[in-house]
Amino acid sequence: MSAETKGTTATESNGTSGTPLFTATQPTIPDYPKSRLSIVNRFIDQPRPLRVAVIGGGLAGILAGILLPEKVPNIQLTIYEKNKDFTLIASSLTYSRGGTWLENVYPGVRCDIPSHVYQATFEPKTDWSDQFAPGAEIRDYWQGVARKYDVYRFARFENRVDELVWDAAASVWRVNLTDLGSGESTTEEADVVLTAIGRFNAWKLPEYPGIETYKGVLRHASDWDSSFDGANKNVAVIGNGASGIQLVANLQKQVGRLDHYARNRTWIAASWAGDERTLGPQPYSDEQKKLFAKDPQAYLTFRKELEDKYWRRFSAFFRGSPENKELRDKFTEIMRQRLAKKPELLEHIVPDFSPNCRRLTPGPGYLEAISEPNVEYIRTPIARFTETGIITTDGVERVVDAVFCATGANTDMVTPFPLRGVEGQDLRELWDPESKTGHGFPYTYLGLATPGFPNLFFVHGPHGTGPSGTVPHSVESQLALYAKILRKISSQGIRTIAPSKAAADEFVEYADAFFTSTVLSDKCSSWYNGGKPGGRVHGVWPGSAGHITAVRREPRWEDWEYTYLGESGNRFAWYFGSGWTSREADPASDMTSYLHVPGESTSLGYAPYAAGLYVNNRYGNEWLVLLGAALCGISAGVFWMAEAAIAIAYPEPWNRGKALGYWLTFRLSGQILGGAINLGLNADRNEAGKVSYTVFLVFIALQATGPFVGWFLNTPDQVERKDGKKVELKITEDPWFEIKETARLFFTKKFLLILLFIGQAVFSEAVFFTYLSSKSRFFIRYL
Repeated sequence: MSAETKGTTATESNGTSGTPLFTATQPTIPDYPKSRLSIVNRFIDQPRPLRVAVIGGGLAGILAGILLPEKVPNIQLTIYEKNKDFTLIASSLTYSRGGTWLENVYPGVRCDIPSHVYQATFEPKTDWSDQFAPGAEIRDYWQGVARKYDVYRFARFENRVDELVWDAAASVWRVNLTDLGSGESTTEEADVVLTAIGRFNAWKLPEYPGIETYKGVLRHASDWDSSFDGANKNVAVIGNGASGIQLVANLQKQVGRLDHYARNRTWIAASWAGDERTLGPQPYSDEQKKLFAKDPQAYLTFRKELEDKYWRRFSAFFRGSPENKELRDKFTEIMRQRLAKKPELLEHIVPDFSPNCRRLTPGPGYLEAISEPNVEYIRTPIARFTETGIITTDGVERVVDAVFCATGANTDMVTPFPLRGVEGQDLRELWDPESKTGHGFPYTYLGLATPGFPNLFFVHGPHGTGPSGTVPHSVESQLALYAKILRKISSQGIRTIAPSKAAADEFVEYADAFFTSTVLSDKCSSWYNGGKPGGRVHGVWPGSAGHITAVRREPRWEDWEYTYLGESGNRFAWYFGSGWTSREADPASDMTSYLHVPGESTSLGYAPYAAGLYVNNRYGNEWLVLLGAALCGISAGVFWMAEAAIAIAYPEPWNRGKALGYWLTFRLSGQILGGAINLGLNADRNEAGKVSYTVFLVFIALQATGPFVGWFLNTPDQVERKDGKKVELKITEDPWFEIKETARLFFTKKFLLILLFIGQAVFSEAVFFTYLSSKSRFFIRYL
């Protein structure tokens, strides 16, 4: 390339293409300052395709499959999951064998959070069978959500992730996989990776001496054998976490004898947030479920009141607070009452650390179970296994037919597969608590990402949720933040993005200072601190649920470090592209959408809906879509109301009521056609986003009510004709005749001519209002 033409070359990059807007042969001014850059032939408003890999098909993976395609244009999403279906929680990992709700099927397994809280905010289920749903129902709900939103199209089931390796030269992640069906190993590439592996992603049996010699039934609670019959058997349950507590409470009545090995003391709470638990089912009545189904406002009120309590309990996490002291007194008294048959157990169970240092466990029926004669509560440490049972450090051997280990899973959040970032450093070594050279804990920036690992983000990982709030909402808010980051990557020519070390260091410093004042830093073993009493807290956010939601509202772009597409590394070369927008290349586009008649407000026709679509796509404010649909639906419905009143008041004497049926059928079908065309055209436009069928039906339903409202406001018996004849609508007496006559009219020459005329008018209206959506940009600035 000659010096004269350098700087004016149009090139293509990263899949963008189009007619060059200028060529290398265009003349330049010899004396003008020369540039080393070659102009990239792309429009600034054309985001590049972005290959995004989500590892894990649990709750977070499903929500990623719903939200990210809606919010990130040109995303090419793949969800890798080791199992044959979405699992809850994810398990597409080397050592994990199943998700919480897919494979946890031990007796009594159920959620200890109310069913109506443990669901997606946008997909309410009004017919939960129980206040605290059993595991199978939770699994079915989330898999049903995945089917409804077609998340399965992104899923690669039975694909185990064996390794993630960053290719610095290509700036991509190489995902090494094993197809568990064929056994074939493959490597795929991703521009961005989101790990959604869950917090407890790799259960394993405890490593007691001699455990391999035991000849009875030996299972982990997460690997339960549903065929096991405990009748008249002697069994042992090791562990008193959430799974162990549920298992003991439900096995006690089935077995002959139960030995319960509980190494740690623990608080048994009455409930999480005032929602009382019982050992048995707590079903919703048919009347309640019918009310929730038929009265959305009543259900919303119920749901808001129920979920609100989980946002209000944050003060109880602070050391010395009245709320925490109240919990201690309350729980101690509850435990005393429930241990009435064996009061001597109280001193062995009540902890010396504060409530909330460990995650609270309601444990209905647990204290009553360990008070029964057939249960022995054992705090003496296990020394070793024998072929027939367990020997404790005091030399006592207890022979059992089966041992069930409710010993949890990994709590250090270290990935069970190698994850190699810049210069080959393995994240496992950096985060391993036993590491001599690494951090020894999950070192992150805001729980989102970590320095040295570009284009890698953690979903529901370290610091993933607040101590208060709900898991589904927290995951949704985190994914909304990642959508903004992904849009920036795809639209602004960013090759790599990673948090700066300074930003990560200062976040850790803040978190350490914050947790010092909370009971989370008490000397207890919990997944909050990686199972190390007094260890650095990384399991929850240093602040309330409301606090983390506010932090995630907008990215702090100044905390990130970037590299850019193109050989030059110029931050503007790819981003600015050819200097054009795609609208300028479209002769039919409205380039002056900012101009309007002074004082003229935006029409209440389709504009509010289009504005809502744009804002939802750009900012994730889905409520504006519903508001826009309601506004335009109501406005059209009011207009139709007047038309209906006219049609009723002046029926033709000869038609026996056909005019009304004919008019209603034509008007409704025509409007549905127009709405479908309008929304269909909007679906692929960046400013409009994609349309949900629910919103479309709301839009049509509101408009369709107009004629019927008009009917009731202006019934035939209220009309007086000038010719003195009584108004009679025969359609009410012989509807089948009217339906047949109306259907016949659809095929007459007159109607077909009218249909052509009206059809082109409706189509023109749809196209016009599609482009009117661009005016919503102006409208949104003033919201």
